Amino acid sequence: VNNSLDKLRKEGTIRSSQEVHVRFVHTDDTSGLIEYSKNHHVSLASLLQVEKCSFGPNLSSDDEYILAVNEFDMDSKPLKFELARSKLSKCERCWKFHAPAEEALCPRCEMVLGNT
Repeated sequence: VNNSLDKLRKEGTIRSSQEVHVRFVHTDDTSGLIEYSKNHHVSLASLLQVEKCSFGPNLSSDDEYILAVNEFDMDSKPLKFELARSKLSKCERCWKFHAPAEEALCPRCEMVLGNT
């Protein structure tokens, strides 16, 4: 995943990995990845330093946002994933791509500042 993100960064397609949503094709082989993140209280998105990670039965059909489709071997089995541009905007306070609109705060920052 990181190699794919680095390639997009070098090409100038993205400026930061925080702009990217990683979607894994969910199979029995990915259940170990999901369980690991749950058991160790680790957010996969935080680990990969991306906006969001999700799992689905197949790749998205939202071609407008898809930046790359790739796969890697996990326990000698291929794991497909796609990298898509975030549909959210960059929060003016924390700089994470969790804000609903340009020049807005994300829900977490709204709560911290007591603006809700």
